Amino acid sequence: MTNLTAVYVADLMGVMLSIVVLYENAWRFREQTVESKILLTLTYVLLIACIAESLSFTVDGMAGTFARIAGKATNSWLFFSGVLVGPLGIAMITSHIHCQISTIHKYFIRLMVVVGTLVLIFNLFVPVVFKIDSHNVYSRQSLYWLYIAIMYVFLTDGVICYLVSKRRGVVVRFFPVTEFLLPLLVGLVLQTVFYGVSTIWPCLTISMCGVCFSLQNENVFLDKLTSSYNRLFLDNLSNRNVKFRERKLTAMMMDMNGFKAINDQFGHIEGDMALRAVAEILREVVGDNGMVIRYAGDEFVVLLNTRDEAVVKEYISHIHEQLRIYSKKLNRGYTLSVSIGYSEFDLDEQTVEDIMNIVDQRMYEDKKAFYAKSENNRRE
Repeated sequence: MTNLTAVYVADLMGVMLSIVVLYENAWRFREQTVESKILLTLTYVLLIACIAESLSFTVDGMAGTFARIAGKATNSWLFFSGVLVGPLGIAMITSHIHCQISTIHKYFIRLMVVVGTLVLIFNLFVPVVFKIDSHNVYSRQSLYWLYIAIMYVFLTDGVICYLVSKRRGVVVRFFPVTEFLLPLLVGLVLQTVFYGVSTIWPCLTISMCGVCFSLQNENVFLDKLTSSYNRLFLDNLSNRNVKFRERKLTAMMMDMNGFKAINDQFGHIEGDMALRAVAEILREVVGDNGMVIRYAGDEFVVLLNTRDEAVVKEYISHIHEQLRIYSKKLNRGYTLSVSIGYSEFDLDEQTVEDIMNIVDQRMYEDKKAFYAKSENNRRE
């Protein structure tokens, strides 16, 4: 027997938490990044689902055409929301930790969404997922378990993406995967086992709050101009993260060539755009194989998850090439380029300061070689 009061209270909590997430993260949503768009979409899905769930329980067994239509519409939305939440959650995880998923993986996710959607459309005519009988009473049908399976598959998929990235050496950047996935698992199990309770959507809104709190903490370690990590992040990571200290890394120090000339000739706004462009290109090249840190001014540090010098040189070559392509495409009167110095990053034998001094000196040597080939003299 359904306890409507308990359902209303649980869903009301979900609605209130969703509204809090929307209000407190309004600034983030205005940024229009991929991650903020995913977060906004997911929050709205959960908000509507909490409202729809209460309505579905309210009209269950109620006489009349409205109750029948409302019962079909709300329950269809809830099942469809269950199909949407998984891909959105995976997209958020992979976007935040810069994990690239394969084309086959993407097609698999899309296939699951398409199948889930088509079966729900079919269910409007032939009840195979849920049924609203002649008395407008809801009941589960055989393919109800398909949607439970889909949610479990997506839940497992998210965990696998996280673990694979972690194993590859990616420093998982402030994303609380346990806090995100555990409430979902608990809510899913409870609502599956105990018929007539409301736990999935309120638990998911709790997950969203955990994600937002974690992302808020991350802002302390972000450079506001370039959205790269800042120097505090590097210091914090190396001092407190034991597993990070054990990794085999290469540190690269980069300094933009001719940055002062860009500021002098085109203005500081253009200089800021150039900094953002370099940071974005570095993030695209590095992907999930390292991280980008704005160290100071026009200096960036890239930490790569390798000590293979041949691989490091490939990354350096790719960075130079992408900067050339970007500059040619942009055609703003200057060419973006960087001087690079690199060295093994071994905190068991050296301090961060020692390593930064080494790569800075090597970067300076590379910069001297760059200007030796240039017809223009650099003015500090």
